[in-house]
Amino acid sequence: VDVKGSHCTWSGGAGKVPSESMKAVCRHPIRFVIRLVRFTTLLLSAGWDAYQMKKRGNVSLTDRGRWLSRWSQRGLQSMKIEVVSTGTPPTQGLWVSNHLSYLDVMVLASVSPTTFLSKAEVKRWPIVGWFVDFAGTLYIRRESKRELVRLQTAFTEVWDQGSLLTLFPEGTTTNGEECLPFHPSLLQPACQQGQSVTPVHLRYECRGGDVSEDIHFWRDMTFLPHLMRLLCVANIRAEVRMGIPRETRGQDRKKLAATLHQDVESLKQEATRNDAFRSL
Repeated sequence: VDVKGSHCTWSGGAGKVPSESMKAVCRHPIRFVIRLVRFTTLLLSAGWDAYQMKKRGNVSLTDRGRWLSRWSQRGLQSMKIEVVSTGTPPTQGLWVSNHLSYLDVMVLASVSPTTFLSKAEVKRWPIVGWFVDFAGTLYIRRESKRELVRLQTAFTEVWDQGSLLTLFPEGTTTNGEECLPFHPSLLQPACQQGQSVTPVHLRYECRGGDVSEDIHFWRDMTFLPHLMRLLCVANIRAEVRMGIPRETRGQDRKKLAATLHQDVESLKQEATRNDAFRSL
């Protein structure tokens, strides 16, 4: 989930986006209803699973990460989203990725259990906020000047429990045409503690839809109308391409941010050369 700058919201925004969503539903009503029922049933099941975990006692960060990974895999299957991964997923340290959609969280979590950093507003979103919170998500308050000090402690707690932390250093979502510069400040805790950082590139392809409008969640899009369109897409494939981990001890955060950005751009070019979507 973006940590800065995006205008994407939970709801609101009349006009073109809702009207296009209704057109998509009208074109594929059976597909939409079936997937909506499946997705709703899955949310209820995931919520019940979380309730049972809390009822049994203290839920560790590792347990929360596994819960998110397990239900992300099932959720993606319910929406006919195939995940293709290349490279070795890390189990500790820091994962940095380009950011295209709220689907990124489910896709990455399905590949490896992880804890995410999100903008604080997401915690207040109906339903979604509860699930995000139970998953152990860390939040960044953009208006606070002391956030980096607080996050230093929060990051350390994640790593001390042997968990992987994931963030989207672009600070917002895009349509995937370019990878925005990485904000170096969020890399400071990793540099101070010598945590390895693994770059990853995400991209999507689909049949029966428009990737930029139906899958990527950017500009001033709103969640519910976008989800309606997403559920109408016939098939979606997500590619997760992981690079080589970077050592960070003694590194300058600005130089590290530039290096990781170049790594992600290289992974993007590699994905283009070795197109995994020709058979979709």
